[in-house]
Amino acid sequence: NSDETKGYYLNNNVKLACENYLNMYDFKDSDYLFKSKKNNQPITRQQAYRIINTAAKEVGIPGKIGTHTLRKTFGYHAYQKGIAISILMGIYHHHSPSETLRYIGISKNEKPLIKVDVNL
Repeated sequence: NSDETKGYYLNNNVKLACENYLNMYDFKDSDYLFKSKKNNQPITRQQAYRIINTAAKEVGIPGKIGTHTLRKTFGYHAYQKGIAISILMGIYHHHSPSETLRYIGISKNEKPLIKVDVNL
């Protein structure tokens, strides 16, 4: 259903960064979150890539880093922290655990670290 509203969890660091960004500008309801400097349109995917890649280079991360890299890296670290593969499959709209594991760079032969919080 295209009318369905999706919720997203933002950790405290992301929430603070978003609040700081939103407070820097006088946004109207009709504004794009990341507006182009050239016109009143959103930035392009290519511009988002350039911004992320430049930021990565400035902090010493080698290679080409873009939005797709961030997406895959999120999944890798979430899985390593114990997030169920079924949850990641849903986020990525994958049809099988093996598809998601391959996407996030986890070998089928790797045994996942199972974490259970029993502090009830």
